Amino acid sequence: MFASAVRAKRRGHGSQAVRIYERFSREYPNSPLAESAAAQRMKLLVAIDPVAARRAANDYLSHYPNGFARAEAHQLLDTP
Repeated sequence: MFASAVRAKRRGHGSQAVRIYERFSREYPNSPLAESAAAQRMKLLVAIDPVAARRAANDYLSHYPNGFARAEAHQLLDTP
């Protein structure tokens, strides 16, 4: 499923990739790829839905306060 989201993203189907990452996160919350899925979803949402991107950044930080994408999440939240 994660690979499907990556393929969708590479093909320029950002909305589809977001939906797949969301599903992946629901179905596999303890997967080693769960943090990556949350980060990719957050990044894709910036161009699709900035309000949802901010919610995704908050969600990312609540689950991964020391995660690898925390700087991007904080930057997203600090952007007006």
